Amino acid sequence: PAGENVSTLVSLFAAITSVLGFLIVFRTHTAYSRYWEGITLLRTARGEWFNAYSSLLSFCTTAQEKADQVEAFQHQLARFMSLLFCCALQTITDYECGDSFPTLDTQGIDTKSLTFLIGKRDPNQRMEIFVQWVQRIIVEAEQ
Repeated sequence: PAGENVSTLVSLFAAITSVLGFLIVFRTHTAYSRYWEGITLLRTARGEWFNAYSSLLSFCTTAQEKADQVEAFQHQLARFMSLLFCCALQTITDYECGDSFPTLDTQGIDTKSLTFLIGKRDPNQRMEIFVQWVQRIIVEAEQ
């Protein structure tokens, strides 16, 4: 009778261990797949934004009389795109922009606008604001 109990316990232990091992492997595989899917999507988004930025730069005029305006536009656009990408990363992490993600400086953005932006704690709202600012400087540069 005692041998039967030990045999039953060993069989039960083996079954639990097998099920637990399967669950751990399955969950690890799922997490690994999600990680790589997220990295792929993040790199795709970065590439799309880089292409958009590059296209905007390529459409800038080469007229010498507007060289200062073009340079100011290009620098402002670079700053906005840098901050936009930082905010995009904030939406998928718990970090604040100043804590972990390097960005270009905020030169050229007035204090009132920066105060307004800081007041928005939700990174999604900040992203929408930056998209609007990018669109605004594009329209202003066209005029």
